[in-house]
Amino acid sequence: MSRIVRFSFFICIAFCLFSCAIQVAPGGGDKDLAPPVIEKMIPENHTTGFKGHDLVIRFDEFIQLKDIQTQLIVSPPLAYQPETKVRKKTLFIHFDDTLRENTTYTFNFGNSIIDNNEGNVLENFQYVFSTGDVIDSLEISGKVDFAFDLKTEKGILVMLYSSPEDSVPYKERPLYFAKTNDLGEFHVKNIAPGKYRIFALKTGGTDYQYTNGDESIGFLDTLVEAGQSKVNLHLFSEQREFQITRSYSEFAGKVVVIANGALDTLPITWITDTSKLAIHALSYSEKKDTLNIWYTNLKADSLQISYTIKEKTDTSTLRLFKFEGKQNLRQPFALTVDPSSSLIQAQDLHRPFSIVFNHPIKNVEYSKIRFMADSQQVEPLRIEYADSIHRILNFFCNWKEAKSYHLFIPSGSIEDIYGLKNDTILFDTRTHELTDYGTLAVLFSRENASDQYILQLLDAKDNVVRESVLKSDSLVQFLNLLPGSYRMKLIRDENKNGKWDAGHYLKHVQAEEVAFYKEAIMVRANWDVELK
Repeated sequence: MSRIVRFSFFICIAFCLFSCAIQVAPGGGDKDLAPPVIEKMIPENHTTGFKGHDLVIRFDEFIQLKDIQTQLIVSPPLAYQPETKVRKKTLFIHFDDTLRENTTYTFNFGNSIIDNNEGNVLENFQYVFSTGDVIDSLEISGKVDFAFDLKTEKGILVMLYSSPEDSVPYKERPLYFAKTNDLGEFHVKNIAPGKYRIFALKTGGTDYQYTNGDESIGFLDTLVEAGQSKVNLHLFSEQREFQITRSYSEFAGKVVVIANGALDTLPITWITDTSKLAIHALSYSEKKDTLNIWYTNLKADSLQISYTIKEKTDTSTLRLFKFEGKQNLRQPFALTVDPSSSLIQAQDLHRPFSIVFNHPIKNVEYSKIRFMADSQQVEPLRIEYADSIHRILNFFCNWKEAKSYHLFIPSGSIEDIYGLKNDTILFDTRTHELTDYGTLAVLFSRENASDQYILQLLDAKDNVVRESVLKSDSLVQFLNLLPGSYRMKLIRDENKNGKWDAGHYLKHVQAEEVAFYKEAIMVRANWDVELK
């Protein structure tokens, strides 16, 4: 008898046992707010000596299933997703797996069971049975967060293994598992007595295994005893083996190379004659994982480079966009102010005024630039490039409080490396007052004199506003802060490289420890804040 026929036959038999007249709820009255109530289960919940492949649950009202494929979690996991079917008030579950001996199984339905009329949810219903003589009742609970920022997420897998081998998350499905709730909390229930290896895993797959691809992993080096609570796991993504992931010609005159690591340390051999390309400069992204190659021979049609990673040499060949007198109409070939420019409406008294261009600049006619303060022309203290490839112009001024400033750069005053010149550039801004700023002073002391830390001040969007590397007990002063809510983050810089580093599972290296000041820090105008 086929699997489908057997399941259908079982449904018919069970349906006959539960059959009754169809009842229609009367109209009117108060709105139904109660979830479905279980009237009968076959076999009963917490049954021991289970030998079958089918479960039946009868409710007091018509039901439906919502997102059952992702909500239904079986621990220990089955090789095949159970089949589920609803007939009026009855839920039928069938599975073909050969169950383990003397094992307690938990079917966690999450929030997948709802009533048919109002959608009321039977929350976190669990069906438990044992193939042995007892129901295991121990639990391991705790919390999972991301090591970099301590944020939590719903749906992170927490997995238990009885094997002590390092390879288990790569090769085996877990013996028990659960998923985190919205607060990052987990409860792995109905566990047999013993000690287990524990892992947290964020993955887009459903195979319950770690592939060291796009997943994040958290682990403990020590075994966890069943019954333990307050287990904390910190997720991180391991640095994969260095590779160039993408390279392309963005437009005639620029090539972009993207990798999964720092490109500024990668030795590159130019196969293409660089004199024919007329390379202007190389520039890197902030994380050094993107290389921009700027060249001025707009008629060049190809670029070929080679690079060596772990004694293996690869070659990359790109067809280049050629300038034929016109470009894509959606992206005209012109010198413009870059949208990512750091310009703001209110000018900081302690910073230069910056303009970011989309191309490197070759020449500026400074005499044509006009800077006005409240309609009076002023001379900037100096105008200089802020970067090595000349895309950012900084205007340093002796800023006055609460004044309006106007910048006028006439058409044709600035020329880029391709011979393109600017259209008229106009900017208006206004300076703050000195009393607009606040100060934060932090007295920092270490437990261990050899430790190094990184102290970061974050804004409301978690951008790093200020940063200080602490090699000794220090008084750190963050001056001239704009009013607002800030967070303070501390990183234990174990390898003393001045940045946060992820861990490595097989090397038994945890991600560098992170902590946050317990409260938001309110900086007010013309006010000093002191913290210890």
